[in-house]
Amino acid sequence: MKTGVRFLFLVVLSLSGLSLAAAKHSLEEPITRIGHLDKDDTEELIASETGQNDKNQILERIGNGIVWKNPPQKESLQKNLTPAEMAENFEILVKAIDRYFSFFIHKGIEWDSVCQRYREKLHQTKTTQQFYQLVYEFIRELKDAHSWLQDYEAASTLDTYAPPISIRRIEGKPVVIDVWKTSKAYREGVRPGWILVSVNRRPVDRYLEFLGDHVSMSSSERNLLEKTTRMILCGKRDSLVKPDFLSTEGKLIRGIELARSVRYPETEPKLPFGLTKFKTIWYGTHSSGYGYICILTFKGQMEIADEFDKALESLRNTKGLIIDIRDNPGGSGICQRRIIGRFLTEKAPGTVNYQRNGPKHADFMENKTFLTPCGDWQYKNPVGLLMNSLTGSASDLFAARFVSTGRVITMGQTTHGNVTGVGVYVHLPCNLVVRVSNGYIADASGRIIEGNGTEPQVRIEPKIEDARQQIDGVLERAFMELEKRCNRTM
Repeated sequence: MKTGVRFLFLVVLSLSGLSLAAAKHSLEEPITRIGHLDKDDTEELIASETGQNDKNQILERIGNGIVWKNPPQKESLQKNLTPAEMAENFEILVKAIDRYFSFFIHKGIEWDSVCQRYREKLHQTKTTQQFYQLVYEFIRELKDAHSWLQDYEAASTLDTYAPPISIRRIEGKPVVIDVWKTSKAYREGVRPGWILVSVNRRPVDRYLEFLGDHVSMSSSERNLLEKTTRMILCGKRDSLVKPDFLSTEGKLIRGIELARSVRYPETEPKLPFGLTKFKTIWYGTHSSGYGYICILTFKGQMEIADEFDKALESLRNTKGLIIDIRDNPGGSGICQRRIIGRFLTEKAPGTVNYQRNGPKHADFMENKTFLTPCGDWQYKNPVGLLMNSLTGSASDLFAARFVSTGRVITMGQTTHGNVTGVGVYVHLPCNLVVRVSNGYIADASGRIIEGNGTEPQVRIEPKIEDARQQIDGVLERAFMELEKRCNRTM
């Protein structure tokens, strides 16, 4: 289980921008929209590194539309658009995306074909609401977690409540990792390690596919599967859901009717050592003598680095260290140079940032970045970086930067792979604002992070038996791997 994520998934369950189609489904088929976790200032940091963070906000005017560097002031969406106005707004968006989007080649998007399909759909669009839904679906064709409808509130939203059961994807299956002991589910016998096999009589695979069409865009299939699995029992508050389980003994348990009574349940980790807990940093010393620091989120500024410095000072004499960024959804990259600098004794390569700078899909400018030592002293013992498929956005950037220095051993699972760097904001005449990724980031080896993620040098997958025993087996195995590395260097 992931350390210190009780409050993080409350953020993950943000409902902004739910698809219009979602509101049309009954509570038997709840659709939940996972809100973007990445509306942060990471792109401002990348912009400063590429010299693009100047005072001029307007990049270009396309007809009656404007392309901005930063989000413009929010305005009410226009209503009752005519067919001609819908066509005008759509064509402005097409031109802006063609001019600024960064992943046509990397993601293999056949742009002309996509545009033609949606022009045909536009001819069938009758209402303004249908038009906004069409744009929502059009942006999903970019297959990019950082391209979205900015502050889109035209759609209805559904609450993301669930029975007090936590589900994770383990060994390719949705597995119960925790059940509140005061809940009906627990009284009915549901226990950690049970496997969810169907929801409302719909097989899990089909249900996950159904949900995947209506959650926010993921940049990788591994991330989409994990986040939809975690939310598979979610729906409207106090509505009923009927999950079927396979028990530890292999018995099929059907007909348990549960109320969605709590806002997405999350559990405290059950670790064999104590933790000191700051707002964004938790830390402690494992019984083996190795240190542990969990960075819960990068949503903040230099106070994250301040907390990290205090934790590192306390762990100064440990023989090795695990830094845990599993489930870290991102935030700001501002503090990362200072954190990584605590482990460097000399200047080291960082990421390579790219930004569209011409009309062709292959037109980019390149900017190599470097990291330097920070702090009064440097931690020189082995360091492991523990990651998983929900490690994304600014934490994806953190992993790529740290790996580029050659100073860390990566462990766990491949990260989400959703780092784009800078973006632009297309302000359409109807006042809809669309965020479009305008750059990409590669590590020092040239590996593009978007879609690919950062792969672990030591792959450690969670096990169903860990859930049954209520332990963080991934973390325990990470400490064992770190000790092996330490012994090799002795």
